[in-house]
Amino acid sequence: MAVAAGCLALEVTAIAQSPAALPRTADGKPNLNGIWQVLNTAAWDIQDHGGELGIPPGLGVVEGGEIPYQSQALAKKEQNRAKRMTADPAEANCFLPGVPRATYMPYPFEIVQTSDNMAIRYEFAHALRMIP
Repeated sequence: MAVAAGCLALEVTAIAQSPAALPRTADGKPNLNGIWQVLNTAAWDIQDHGGELGIPPGLGVVEGGEIPYQSQALAKKEQNRAKRMTADPAEANCFLPGVPRATYMPYPFEIVQTSDNMAIRYEFAHALRMIP
């Protein structure tokens, strides 16, 4: 019984603590320095989706699961999906994806920040993006 009470006390203490403050650089900007990696299937579809040829099934990244598309936008999304292997030869031919697609891919990338610039180095194809 004492062990159960002790575990409960530890759990309540952990819940009561406030979340850690967002790390910041010396000039007060959010500190994004480090290695990052997306571990989802957002590169194929940002909503929940089943598996298809060349696309693994995955959970979406949209809060609530649904995007309130206008009817013409939903029709365009479905048209783009139906023609994705021929309309976007860059992906079919394994060409370097652009931003933001490269960030959604399941490969690590590194953000290096200074007070004046930010660099994003992608493992995929050793790409580098400089942001002044």
